[in-house]
Amino acid sequence: MDLIGKTAVVTGAGSGIGAGICSVLLRYGANVALVDIDEAGCQRVAGEISESKGHTSVHQADVRSADDIQDVAKQVIDTWGNVDILVNNAGV
Repeated sequence: MDLIGKTAVVTGAGSGIGAGICSVLLRYGANVALVDIDEAGCQRVAGEISESKGHTSVHQADVRSADDIQDVAKQVIDTWGNVDILVNNAGV
């Protein structure tokens, strides 16, 4: 599978299943925006998977907040131009 040039947004990316999803997407070349209320967790995950084909960005956001999600969407689109993959993994 080739995801080079694709952009993914993964919520709940700071640990567990979300971190695993980010790892797989990056392995196949996607640029991945890691989103979680736990920014430190996202930073840790991004550091652990930095040896991948894709690139990462870290975003602290509460998925229950429309304003937070709009801010993340704007940041991701400003950085990579679009969103191709959305993984709603946050456990709320």
